[in-house]
Amino acid sequence: YVETPFRGRAIFARRNEMFAFGLFSVALVFMFGVTLTLNGGFPSRFSAETVAYARLKDNRQGIHELIASDIRSGRLVTIGNSQPGAAVDLLLWGDSHAMAAAPAVDQFLKDRGLAGLQATASATAPVLGAYWQNEFTNRSDAIAFNAAVFDYIKQHHIANVILIGRWENYTDDKGQTSLASALLSTVKQLAEQGIHTWVMLQVPSHHFNVPRALAMESILNRDISHLLATPVQRNGLRSDGGLILKKVQAAGGHILDPLPHFMDSNGSHLLVKKNGISLYRDEHHLSSAGAKIVLSPLLNESLHLEGF
Repeated sequence: YVETPFRGRAIFARRNEMFAFGLFSVALVFMFGVTLTLNGGFPSRFSAETVAYARLKDNRQGIHELIASDIRSGRLVTIGNSQPGAAVDLLLWGDSHAMAAAPAVDQFLKDRGLAGLQATASATAPVLGAYWQNEFTNRSDAIAFNAAVFDYIKQHHIANVILIGRWENYTDDKGQTSLASALLSTVKQLAEQGIHTWVMLQVPSHHFNVPRALAMESILNRDISHLLATPVQRNGLRSDGGLILKKVQAAGGHILDPLPHFMDSNGSHLLVKKNGISLYRDEHHLSSAGAKIVLSPLLNESLHLEGF
């Protein structure tokens, strides 16, 4: 049915006819492929909610990778009030978790007409004089980056700083300053400069890609509640985290704990979506919408900026 008509020349008796058909077929397949690519497949097959989950892999709001030379040259990212010449009221300092939180901090500042800056580098704890080498981070330039940020804060007399990190990544202390010591030292040095400092504890992590699981839940009507993390006394600062936090507070730092804002109504597990919106863009980074949903209430109730 397929080969014989071609071999017997029952169809495409002439060679140029066969080549023309071949070129037409290739062009048709190419156009079909381009259409699929431009439209992201056939999203109309799925609900708007499912499509929104799938598109979170492209969620890039707040993601800004800086290096030490950017900071020294004043090339920080503007958040909040972006009017030229506006005095900087707050600086957001941290790793990729700080990038994920940036949309909420940005909204907090805009609502108050305040200006801020973002100094972020992935896999880089916002602490002075230390860096870690493990499977999650190996940024030997971290010390130079953080020193540049601290110098910038001092030179520009920035009164308020938020430190945000995925703290559990920075716990391989072989030959390095411990995270507890580095964090406490950083808060003390900021306090000595008269700087109002907040330390945000890390958001809950999950062992699955949240948007993907939510998309499958939407498509297959599959319950994923058994996958959700349960509330635990965890802040990413190891088992002695409670002691670290007391020392940070004694040194003049303030603690922002996002965990209560992830609790479900009965406190049995931690939410990964609210009102059909995924709070995460992967296993542990907040989506831009999720950051605003979860962190905005925390910032509004807890972040009282020095001088305002």
